[in-house]
Amino acid sequence: GLADRMTSRDADQMRILSFLDVGEEIDLGEIRLDGQRQRDRLRKGLMAEPLDWYDESSPWGPAVASPPTEVSFTFESVKQVIVRRRGPAVGLYGAIEIRHLNGPLLLGETYRVSSTVRALGCTPKTEYMWTETTASRGGTPVTSVLMMSRVMKASSGRYS
Repeated sequence: GLADRMTSRDADQMRILSFLDVGEEIDLGEIRLDGQRQRDRLRKGLMAEPLDWYDESSPWGPAVASPPTEVSFTFESVKQVIVRRRGPAVGLYGAIEIRHLNGPLLLGETYRVSSTVRALGCTPKTEYMWTETTASRGGTPVTSVLMMSRVMKASSGRYS
């Protein structure tokens, strides 16, 4: 799995993401998953694999979050915090792994979202980070998203 590939390499040379530490937790608090963006994409025919469960109801009650919605809800929330701290730079997605631990994420529900930095490093053209973000309800983890993302060195003023 992806966890086997989460290695830190040359993290001591980082400039853009140097404020992060492996093991650091970023608590985003309680966030409501309203699902409006997902429903808009469905109605405009922009979803590659539309399912009825993404719009109205599902066997779990409310509509379920699609994989892109799960990634957006978890990683994008963390990314906003990190971008405010790191400053402007061009970011790229790397690997993504979604794990459903206790059912799917449900639209209209509120989750406690927190992320842990799992690895940091550099390549010749990028700095990268691995984060594991978990959405929990009532103290029970529901979904976990493991994400590797990169920042282009050439896009940051911290590299000349």
